[in-house]
Amino acid sequence: VRVRGIVEEATAEESAADLAARSAAARADVDAGDWVLWRIRPVHVEFWQGSPHRRHARILFDRAGETWTRRAAAGEGAAPPA
Repeated sequence: VRVRGIVEEATAEESAADLAARSAAARADVDAGDWVLWRIRPVHVEFWQGSPHRRHARILFDRAGETWTRRAAAGEGAAPPA
């Protein structure tokens, strides 16, 4: 899977809530002020689906505004899954 987009730092409140939601063992050695949550706002996602007969498929999703379009990569031998 490949994802392309804009990476953003979450707010301090969101980061604190994310850390608090983790187990005590996961939080044991982490100072809350050092924990930063990041998010990606994707604009392009690519999935690769292997085939035992080398008819691999690449399925591409592109976003324009709030609309996503799906297509198979040009020149691929296999049709995208339904």
